[in-house]
Amino acid sequence: MTKLLYIIDNHNFLFSETAYTQPELDGLFAQNALKLPVRAEILQCLHLEGLSILALRSLESPLAVLTGQQFNVLELLAKGKTVSQISLILKISNSTVRFHLNNAKEKLRVETRNELLSCFSRYHSPPLRKQILRKSNKQDQTNSE
Repeated sequence: MTKLLYIIDNHNFLFSETAYTQPELDGLFAQNALKLPVRAEILQCLHLEGLSILALRSLESPLAVLTGQQFNVLELLAKGKTVSQISLILKISNSTVRFHLNNAKEKLRVETRNELLSCFSRYHSPPLRKQILRKSNKQDQTNSE
Protein backbone atom coordinates (compact mmCIF):
# COMPACT_ATOMS: atom_id res chain seq x y z
CA MET A 1 0.00 0.00 0.00
CA THR A 2 1.38 3.39 -1.06
CA LYS A 3 0.18 6.73 0.23
CA LEU A 4 -0.30 9.48 -2.37
CA LEU A 5 -0.11 13.20 -1.70
CA TYR A 6 -1.36 15.32 -4.60
CA ILE A 7 -0.32 18.99 -4.63
CA ILE A 8 -2.55 20.79 -7.12
CA ASP A 9 -1.54 24.23 -8.44
CA ASN A 10 0.77 24.70 -5.44
CA HIS A 11 -2.08 25.37 -3.00
CA ASN A 12 -4.60 22.50 -2.97
CA PHE A 13 -3.74 19.20 -1.36
CA LEU A 14 -5.35 15.79 -1.59
CA PHE A 15 -4.29 12.64 0.22
CA SER A 16 -5.16 9.06 -0.73
CA GLU A 17 -3.88 5.50 -0.67
CA THR A 18 -3.43 2.95 -3.43
CA ALA A 19 -2.71 -0.78 -3.59
CA TYR A 20 0.02 -0.14 -6.18
CA THR A 21 3.65 -0.38 -5.14
CA GLN A 22 6.01 2.49 -5.95
CA PRO A 23 7.58 0.63 -8.93
CA GLU A 24 4.09 -0.07 -10.29
CA LEU A 25 3.21 3.62 -9.88
CA ASP A 26 6.38 4.55 -11.78
CA GLY A 27 5.22 2.38 -14.67
CA LEU A 28 1.77 3.99 -14.64
CA PHE A 29 3.33 7.48 -14.56
CA ALA A 30 5.61 6.63 -17.48
CA GLN A 31 2.63 5.38 -19.53
CA ASN A 32 0.47 8.30 -18.38
CA ALA A 33 -2.04 5.65 -17.27
CA LEU A 34 -2.55 6.66 -13.63
CA LYS A 35 -6.10 7.81 -13.03
CA LEU A 36 -5.91 11.15 -11.20
CA PRO A 37 -8.64 12.40 -8.84
CA VAL A 38 -8.82 15.74 -10.71
CA ARG A 39 -8.39 16.89 -14.31
CA ALA A 40 -4.69 17.70 -14.20
CA GLU A 41 -1.31 16.88 -15.64
CA ILE A 42 1.57 15.50 -13.59
CA LEU A 43 4.44 17.96 -13.42
CA GLN A 44 6.68 16.03 -11.07
CA CYS A 45 6.65 12.93 -8.91
CA LEU A 46 8.78 12.29 -5.85
CA HIS A 47 8.92 8.97 -3.99
CA LEU A 48 9.74 8.71 -0.32
CA GLU A 49 9.45 5.56 1.75
CA GLY A 50 5.81 4.46 1.31
CA LEU A 51 4.75 7.92 0.08
CA SER A 52 4.52 9.36 -3.42
CA ILE A 53 4.16 13.12 -3.81
CA LEU A 54 2.70 14.31 -7.10
CA ALA A 55 2.85 17.94 -8.21
CA LEU A 56 -0.10 18.57 -10.53
CA ARG A 57 -1.25 21.45 -12.71
CA SER A 58 -5.00 21.75 -13.05
CA LEU A 59 -6.39 21.62 -16.57
CA GLU A 60 -9.37 23.78 -15.58
CA SER A 61 -9.25 27.52 -15.19
CA PRO A 62 -9.57 28.81 -11.63
CA LEU A 63 -12.14 31.28 -13.00
CA ALA A 64 -14.58 28.40 -13.59
CA VAL A 65 -15.69 28.74 -9.94
CA LEU A 66 -17.09 32.25 -10.55
CA THR A 67 -20.76 32.95 -11.15
CA GLY A 68 -21.87 34.73 -14.32
CA GLN A 69 -22.45 37.99 -12.44
CA GLN A 70 -19.05 37.83 -10.70
CA PHE A 71 -17.47 37.26 -14.11
CA ASN A 72 -19.36 40.24 -15.60
CA VAL A 73 -18.26 42.52 -12.74
CA LEU A 74 -14.63 41.44 -13.14
CA GLU A 75 -14.72 41.96 -16.91
CA LEU A 76 -15.89 45.53 -16.43
CA LEU A 77 -13.37 46.15 -13.66
CA ALA A 78 -10.61 44.83 -15.94
CA LYS A 79 -11.74 47.36 -18.58
CA GLY A 80 -11.07 50.15 -16.07
CA LYS A 81 -14.64 50.79 -14.90
CA THR A 82 -15.22 52.01 -11.34
CA VAL A 83 -17.64 50.39 -8.90
CA SER A 84 -20.14 53.19 -9.61
CA GLN A 85 -19.87 52.73 -13.37
CA ILE A 86 -20.24 48.95 -13.05
CA SER A 87 -23.36 49.39 -10.91
CA LEU A 88 -24.93 51.67 -13.55
CA ILE A 89 -24.03 49.34 -16.44
CA LEU A 90 -25.31 46.18 -14.71
CA LYS A 91 -28.22 47.99 -13.01
CA ILE A 92 -27.22 46.81 -9.53
CA SER A 93 -26.21 48.74 -6.41
CA ASN A 94 -22.64 49.69 -5.49
CA SER A 95 -22.82 47.38 -2.48
CA THR A 96 -23.85 44.48 -4.75
CA VAL A 97 -20.83 45.14 -6.98
CA ARG A 98 -18.58 45.11 -3.89
CA PHE A 99 -20.34 41.92 -2.70
CA HIS A 100 -19.51 40.18 -6.02
CA LEU A 101 -15.91 41.42 -5.89
CA ASN A 102 -15.45 40.17 -2.32
CA ASN A 103 -16.94 36.77 -3.17
CA ALA A 104 -14.70 36.51 -6.24
CA LYS A 105 -11.66 37.31 -4.06
CA GLU A 106 -12.65 34.53 -1.65
CA LYS A 107 -13.22 31.99 -4.42
CA LEU A 108 -9.92 32.81 -6.15
CA ARG A 109 -8.06 32.98 -2.81
CA VAL A 110 -6.65 36.45 -3.27
CA GLU A 111 -6.50 39.36 -0.83
CA THR A 112 -6.60 42.56 -2.85
CA ARG A 113 -8.41 43.92 -5.88
CA ASN A 114 -5.10 44.14 -7.75
CA GLU A 115 -4.45 40.44 -7.14
CA LEU A 116 -8.00 39.71 -8.27
CA LEU A 117 -7.49 41.61 -11.53
CA SER A 118 -4.12 39.94 -12.09
CA CYS A 119 -5.62 36.48 -11.64
CA PHE A 120 -8.60 37.34 -13.85
CA SER A 121 -6.37 38.73 -16.61
CA ARG A 122 -4.10 35.69 -16.50
CA TYR A 123 -6.89 33.13 -17.01
CA HIS A 124 -9.58 35.08 -18.90
CA SER A 125 -10.53 33.89 -22.38
CA PRO A 126 -13.66 34.28 -24.57
CA PRO A 127 -14.47 30.51 -24.61
CA LEU A 128 -14.32 30.48 -20.81
CA ARG A 129 -16.71 33.45 -20.68
CA LYS A 130 -19.26 31.50 -22.74
CA GLN A 131 -18.86 28.44 -20.52
CA ILE A 132 -19.36 30.39 -17.28
CA LEU A 133 -22.35 32.33 -18.58
CA ARG A 134 -23.93 29.11 -19.91
CA LYS A 135 -23.43 27.47 -16.48
CA SER A 136 -24.88 30.53 -14.76
CA ASN A 137 -27.95 30.55 -17.05
CA LYS A 138 -28.59 26.85 -16.31
CA GLN A 139 -28.44 27.57 -12.56
CA ASP A 140 -30.86 30.50 -12.96
CA GLN A 141 -33.31 28.28 -14.85
CA THR A 142 -33.06 25.57 -12.17
CA ASN A 143 -33.62 28.11 -9.39
CA SER A 144 -36.69 29.60 -11.09
CA GLU A 145 -38.42 26.21 -11.46
